[in-house]
Amino acid sequence: MAYEKALTSLGRERERLRDFSMRAALEDDPQRVQRYALEGAGLFADFSRHRIDDQVLAQLEAYGRVRGMAQALDDLQAGRVVNASEHQAAHHLALRDLSAMTADVEARAQVVRQRQAMFRLLEDLRQGQRRGARGARIDTLINIGVGGSDLGAAMAVEALRRFDTGDFKVHFISSIDGVAVRELLPRLDFDRCLFIMASKSFTTIDAWANLQRIREAMRAAGYQDSEMAQHLAGISAHPERMQAAGIPEPLQLHILPTIGGRFSIASSMGLVLAASLGEQGYMRFLAGMHAMDRHVLHHAERSLAGRMALLSWWYVEFWQAQAHAVLPYHQSLQHFPKYLTQLEMESLGKSCDPQGQAIAHAGQVILGDVGSNAQHAFMQLLHQGTHCIPADIIACARMPEAHAHQADLNLANALAQGRALAFGYSLEEARREFPHESAACWQCRVHPGNRPSTTLLLPELTPESLGALIALYEHKTFLQAQLWGVNPFDQMGVELGKRLAKPLVGMLAGEASMTTLDASTRTLLEHIICRRRAGDAPRDKDFKVGL
Repeated sequence: MAYEKALTSLGRERERLRDFSMRAALEDDPQRVQRYALEGAGLFADFSRHRIDDQVLAQLEAYGRVRGMAQALDDLQAGRVVNASEHQAAHHLALRDLSAMTADVEARAQVVRQRQAMFRLLEDLRQGQRRGARGARIDTLINIGVGGSDLGAAMAVEALRRFDTGDFKVHFISSIDGVAVRELLPRLDFDRCLFIMASKSFTTIDAWANLQRIREAMRAAGYQDSEMAQHLAGISAHPERMQAAGIPEPLQLHILPTIGGRFSIASSMGLVLAASLGEQGYMRFLAGMHAMDRHVLHHAERSLAGRMALLSWWYVEFWQAQAHAVLPYHQSLQHFPKYLTQLEMESLGKSCDPQGQAIAHAGQVILGDVGSNAQHAFMQLLHQGTHCIPADIIACARMPEAHAHQADLNLANALAQGRALAFGYSLEEARREFPHESAACWQCRVHPGNRPSTTLLLPELTPESLGALIALYEHKTFLQAQLWGVNPFDQMGVELGKRLAKPLVGMLAGEASMTTLDASTRTLLEHIICRRRAGDAPRDKDFKVGL
C-alpha cells in the first residue's frame, strides 16, 4: 500500500536525522523560521524548533495526503459518515458555520434554531420575563454535567472572565462524589437559581446523582415539585427524556445527536458561556472557530492543525514520544490543558481501527499547566529527563488584563522555555559560566536540548482567539485520528467502567452478594465496609492484611 511505502521512507528519514541538531539548524539557516512558520485565523505558530528539515516536512505532508487528510476534512464538511461505529456524520462544524460553508442544509437550519432558542431563553431570564417559582429574577446558573458537558464550557468561561457581561453568576458541578454540591448549596438563593442538567444522553449517572441532591435540598427548603420544575433546565439530544424528567418545554434546549460531547462547546452545551459573554460576545467566539475551520479546510495538511497533527504523529511513531505537554502562558487558560486531555485522549485512546484491526500506536498522554507554574514543576523532566515530550507553548502578544511589567516577565519566560528546550545548555557553557564548580556540577547543569516545541502566539486572549484556539485543537485531533486510522467520535473505553460500577453500588450498601467478584475487588470492598463499621482502621479480627 502507498502509505506503507511512505512509512518506510519516513523510517529512513528518522535514521538520517538521528544526530540532528536543532541548534545547528537554527543557527546555520537564517530562513528556517520563515519557512516553517504558519499563520491562520489570527494565530501564529513557529514550527522551526522541531526535529525536521525540508525533506522530512515534505514527506510528512505527502503522508498526510496518502492517509486522506484532505478527504476526511471534505467528508466532515459535507456531512458524510465519519463516525463509523455509530454510522453517522459529525456536525460540529455546522455549529459555528457563519457562511453556509458546510453542505448539510438541514443540520445548519437546526443549529440556527437551537442557537436562537438558547439566546431567547437567556434574554427572557435577563429581562425578567422568565422568573423563579416565587417571582424572583433568576441571576445564577448552575451547570450540572460531566466530561464534554462540563470541561469545555467551564474552561471557556474561566478563560474569558474579562468579557463577562455581569448579567449572571455561573457555577459548575461535575464530580459524582457530591462534594461540590455540598459546598455550593449553602451559598445559593434557590429563588434566583436555574439548575441546568447538561447531558447529551440525559442518562448520565453523575449528573443525575447531583441533581437528586439539589432536589432534596430544595424540598427541605419547602419547594414543591411544581415549583422546582421552574428552576430546572435541560440540554440534551433526547427531548422525550427531558419531558419525562418534568422539565418544562421552554426550558429544554436541544443539540443534534451527531454532536460529540467533547466537540459540543459551540452547541447549546455552551449555554453558560453564552450567558457569560452575552449574544454579541458569544457570536465573536463562534466567529473565531469559524475562521479556523475555513483555514484548516482550505489548507488541510499544510494548515496549522495539519502541521500539528503530522508532527505529533511523527514523534509517536518514530521518536517514542508517549506524552505531549501543553503550556499556556496565561492564568486564564489554566483549565485549557485539562480540557485537551479529554479532547485528545478520549478521541485517540484506541487500540484498533473501526474494522477491529489492531494498530500499533494511537494518541499521547496530554499533560500541562499554566506555563509559569509548569516551569517550577514538571518541566524539569522536559528539559533534562530521558523522555521525548514535545510541547506546545501558548502565549499572547498583548495582555491588557495584566500589569505591563509582569506581562513582559511572562512573555520572556515563554520565549525562554522554547529556546532552552531547543538549544539546551552544553558542558562547555557550564564550565565558562561556573568556573569554580566541580566537574560533577557542570555535568548536572547540562541540558541536552533538541527538545521539540511549537510556540503558538495569540494576538490577545479574546472570544475570537479562544474560539480559534479550540477549533485548532479539534481539527488537530480529528486529523490525528485519520493518520492512525481510528474513530475519534466514540469512547467505548469510558463505558465499561460505568457498567461495572452499577452492581458495586448495591454491594457497598450491603444489598448484594460479592461472590461473583474477583478477589482484588472483593477484598477492597470488604476493607471499605470494615472501615465504615469501625469508623477507623479495621480491627485484626475483622480484617487481616499480609505484611
